[in-house]
Amino acid sequence: MAASAPLINCFLINSRSLVKKLHVLDHFIITCKPDILFITETWLNSSVCDSTVIHQNNYSIIRKDRDQISNIRGGGILIFINNKLNFLPLSFSSIFEMDGIDLFINDNIFRFVIFYRPPKTNSAVTVQMFDELNNCFNQPSPFQPNHLICLGDFNLPKINWVNGCPTPTSNTNIEKRIITFTKTL
Repeated sequence: MAASAPLINCFLINSRSLVKKLHVLDHFIITCKPDILFITETWLNSSVCDSTVIHQNNYSIIRKDRDQISNIRGGGILIFINNKLNFLPLSFSSIFEMDGIDLFINDNIFRFVIFYRPPKTNSAVTVQMFDELNNCFNQPSPFQPNHLICLGDFNLPKINWVNGCPTPTSNTNIEKRIITFTKTL
């Protein structure tokens, strides 16, 4: 009889300034015990060390602060992952706010990619961002994933994410392209 895959407790949070909410983050981690926690809009920068952000020794932290790619305040992404899990951080040379991990569970490899798109990103840059995001899922790895999970904050309110359709007020092809992208995963 094949062993069933263990349940993984994953969360996605848009923090909108993590430094101001570190006590809430600690409480969340202690009470919810996430295996993986993905956070967008951390607003962290290189002056904030990892030990300031997390006080739990059993987690690794993977982050991309906006000041690594731009001098504009805000943004940033972060992954907390419980060290009991077998994972491999992915290296993206992207100029965009995206990062990822390959997670190994039994005979399965799950590729998680977290992504943040600022709300006023123009159409040309948005297309470039999603092309780059697509490349993240096709990035060569010593182990090819058999499950792809894309999560984050796309800041695309003109998409009805429940039914996967543009809203009636949508007036660009960006929404249609993104919907097509998400359906190919």
